[in-house]
Amino acid sequence: MLLTKLHIPTPNKNFVRRSSLFNKLNAGLKRKLILVSAPAGFGKTTLVSEWIHQNSILAAWFSIDRNDNEPVDFLSYIISAINGIQEGFGRKALELLNSPNQTSPESVLNLLINDTLTIKKDFVLVLDDFHLINNIEIADIVAYLIEHFPDNVHM
Repeated sequence: MLLTKLHIPTPNKNFVRRSSLFNKLNAGLKRKLILVSAPAGFGKTTLVSEWIHQNSILAAWFSIDRNDNEPVDFLSYIISAINGIQEGFGRKALELLNSPNQTSPESVLNLLINDTLTIKKDFVLVLDDFHLINNIEIADIVAYLIEHFPDNVHM
């Protein structure tokens, strides 16, 4: 696991605050999914990291690359990212995920979702560069998480 993939990028000192976009992101905190879409190089990562820093938003960050298309690794990163918010988070799910015994992805996801109920504050789970995921199983995992996460979790 590459731990630098779990760090929120450092704010840029020359960042131009875009209040209208921050307002849209703030409005997204009333929903489970916030989608930021624009062509490469338009500052999506910078915008979201600045929004998190300037508004002191509790966040778990996962910077995705093309090598993250394996479900076990993908879920391990998500668990580790959220563990940065609450230590011990996802321990049982991670054990089951790494178990030599075959287990259903739904069992792991249910443990993970149940653990989010122990986090009493709202938080954002950022999946930066999700467009690099091309594994349909991971897309199904994310859809399941969005559908079943409690209201305090925003992706």
